[in-house]
Amino acid sequence: MHQISRRRFGAVALGSLACALAGVAGCTGGGAAAGSAPAGTSSSGALRIGVRSDIVGFGYLNDHTGKYYGLEIDIATELADRLGSSDVEFVTVTPDDRKEMLLDGQVDMLIACYSIADSRKENFDFSPAYYDDQVIAVVQNSSLFDSIDDMKGMTFGTMSGANAAPLLTNKFAETGFSKEIVQVVEDENSHVIFDTWTLLQYPTYQELSDALEEGTVDAMVLDG
Repeated sequence: MHQISRRRFGAVALGSLACALAGVAGCTGGGAAAGSAPAGTSSSGALRIGVRSDIVGFGYLNDHTGKYYGLEIDIATELADRLGSSDVEFVTVTPDDRKEMLLDGQVDMLIACYSIADSRKENFDFSPAYYDDQVIAVVQNSSLFDSIDDMKGMTFGTMSGANAAPLLTNKFAETGFSKEIVQVVEDENSHVIFDTWTLLQYPTYQELSDALEEGTVDAMVLDG
């Protein structure tokens, strides 16, 4: 995430996750009906793959060339080749809209830093994990926080639609940092006040990063 790497932040790991390719449960089984496109393709025959456009090294869209680059783009290209699909359409998705886009059929699959979670398995089939990572809390070096206990009463920011907020909530409960008592919920869970901390969620990495730099949040929590 190049916008963040230039700034002076410190980090501490909170939990682990694994990214995998996700598809709608049951979509890979049967053959196509007469006159329809093959399973897993659009009516035009293109394999529509939901990818990220803002994560350097995984899924990044170069606005000047109009091309996507990164590990997940390479995985998608190889997968399409093995499926015998010569026409691949990359569709930009975000943590906030990717689930609905897959369920609505706007994309045939996701290769978009989508972490494996039991709640997501209710709707989607996952490939084996292709990347293991950690969720980390990032603070400015000038914050002078020595331990997580110093952060009681502080505000944590995450990406909306990502798995970071649930992992953070569970971690705080496991360590006794919080009893998960919700006091206030506003704006469809984008602003939640717990007993010992506050959660703010943002739609983009840039807004989350800016919130940390501006002091709106005391830490941002995201994939390592």
